[in-house]
Amino acid sequence: MFNKLAILLTFAFFASGIQAAPSSKGSVVADGTHLEVGPIKEKPWTYFADATITSGRCTPAIAAQIPGCYTISLPANPKKGQRGQFRTPLVPADGSKYFASWTSNIPLAGVNLFGDEGFHLFELYSSDIGAFSYVGIIDNLIRLAIPNGTFTVRPTPLSGFTDRNAFHEVLLTTGKNGIIDFNVTDKVTGERLLTFLYHGQVGGKDVSFHVGSTRTKPVKGQTQFVENVGQFFYEKRH
Repeated sequence: MFNKLAILLTFAFFASGIQAAPSSKGSVVADGTHLEVGPIKEKPWTYFADATITSGRCTPAIAAQIPGCYTISLPANPKKGQRGQFRTPLVPADGSKYFASWTSNIPLAGVNLFGDEGFHLFELYSSDIGAFSYVGIIDNLIRLAIPNGTFTVRPTPLSGFTDRNAFHEVLLTTGKNGIIDFNVTDKVTGERLLTFLYHGQVGGKDVSFHVGSTRTKPVKGQTQFVENVGQFFYEKRH
């Protein structure tokens, strides 16, 4: 179905010291009681959330590495799937090229964070086929899905990403001769955390980047999940 596929995945493991307490100042972007959608200052990105999103409440150490930092919080023992996402506009999957980047930090995770169901940290989305490629977590393991929806690499512990300022870069060519060139590096050390190169169909009729925390289904025993994310950038390439 796809003309060429090349995947290289590398993870580095790291644990940092205890961070200072987050600031109580800042503002509430979404309060988590209902679905909210709206613009953020990093245009053309928008937020889409029925989870809690706050602005300006990251710890000083994290905020120094993530300008314009937002904090996404999903509660423990959820009764439904939830998401705290930042999205780019849907664009036609017509062969055009787009580049997006952002920085994230997931505080040290506990055990049994997600249970048996999926949890997405990044999605490529089409309005006609849904999330067709994503970085996800199942039972505290990082998994990477390509556009046909199958897991393509050996699961890797989430601990390789916790307490790190991970800088994400995605260069996308949409359409039938598409390319996904996705790289994640540690912003402080420069270590490469993940590299993903795919050639084939990218998108259905359109494509959008979805960044943030998406709990696809509720599972009893899931703990609270917190992700800091920001420094959003997006542009069309020629």
